[in-house]
Amino acid sequence: MHQKPSFGLRPRREPAILAPVDDDRTGQLIGGLYLVERQLGRGAFGIVWLCRSQSDNQYVVLKILHAQWARVPTVVERFRREGQVGDRVNHPHVAQIFGFSTTEDGIPYIAMEYLTGGTLKDELKQHGALSPARAAEIWAPVCDAVAAAHQAGIVHRDLKPENVMLTTRGGNSSFPVVLDFGIAKFRDAAEKLTSTGTMLGTPTYMAPEQCRGQQDLGPPADVYALGAITFEILSGGPPFKGKTVAELAMKHLLDPAPPLTGAPPALAEIVARCLAKEADKRPGASALAEALRKAARAQSARVPVIAAAAGAGAPAAAQSSAAATVVPGRLAPAVVPKAAAATVVSGKAPSGSYNKVPARPGVAPPSSIASTVMMGNAQVAINAEIARRHAAMKPSGPPMAVLIAVGVAVLAVGGLITALLLR
Repeated sequence: MHQKPSFGLRPRREPAILAPVDDDRTGQLIGGLYLVERQLGRGAFGIVWLCRSQSDNQYVVLKILHAQWARVPTVVERFRREGQVGDRVNHPHVAQIFGFSTTEDGIPYIAMEYLTGGTLKDELKQHGALSPARAAEIWAPVCDAVAAAHQAGIVHRDLKPENVMLTTRGGNSSFPVVLDFGIAKFRDAAEKLTSTGTMLGTPTYMAPEQCRGQQDLGPPADVYALGAITFEILSGGPPFKGKTVAELAMKHLLDPAPPLTGAPPALAEIVARCLAKEADKRPGASALAEALRKAARAQSARVPVIAAAAGAGAPAAAQSSAAATVVPGRLAPAVVPKAAAATVVSGKAPSGSYNKVPARPGVAPPSSIASTVMMGNAQVAINAEIARRHAAMKPSGPPMAVLIAVGVAVLAVGGLITALLLR
């Protein structure tokens, strides 16, 4: 077992020369404890390194920010909060984080456990829709882990299949572990790092309040994502799809969730509640976990569920690219490289994306710098579409009050003419 080091921020100092983005740290000893062996993944915000702890010779993963982000206080603070998750959430299905510190040249890093395996996204891509029994085996523990984070005052805000690792533990080769609290919200934090009107998350799984850019997100936002992923696990595709972020967000905001047919009625009902537009109508994460387990006990046959929505049952591999990260000022999604690879596939050369990097067979880094959606043209388009839909709902033609007034006037004139003729 890796010995948890004593972490703390070093006295703040501005290094004369910050390490360049492409700095090779191979062979460096970080914090006097971690010997860097090789790079696992890199992206827009940082690099993930495989290291060996000098205290017990065990592998540890370090996520190190790019030097230019070390100058941005909000990025550093968010990074620091991710490093604190390990102190707040002690759950077997949450990736263990050992702490936050800075390198000898002043760059923040997070140390975390080294996991091997694939992700839930890989599982869905390979097998498609899962039976209720298999879904409960993988997904109910994740709901338990999210519930534990909520009890600790933490909202993940970026739950998605690629942020769930399926590793081997205790003879279970599909032991799920929740990764990447990079944009998690600490509900008791005095300082707010996200301004109102800024969207954070992955569009395919974002709650309506996230699509609106609401600042004070609570556990129901995660429950919505859990419901959307449960829908995908059981049907083979997410409840909503869109060619653009704006289109997808509009569906989260206004369109009713499609029914999940073929699933046990009680499970389908609670998934529908998780996908409620109003946050206060959604159940807790623990309720979804219990519904999954009940469904597994009642129906263990491996029968795929058919989604009623047109196109909702498409394989996970064919999902809209709107699930990719988008950046400010872009309506269409633009892919931003992730700091840590979501999955390492052995025997394959790099494809130009940072989602797959060459490494040892079956090895995957435990976390990534979360994808984010920032307010820009997409948010403007969302607001415009809402206004258009509301306008379309209004009755056409003159207002009813005008029609009534005209009718009364016609009757009055008719009565006057009749009275004159009878005189």
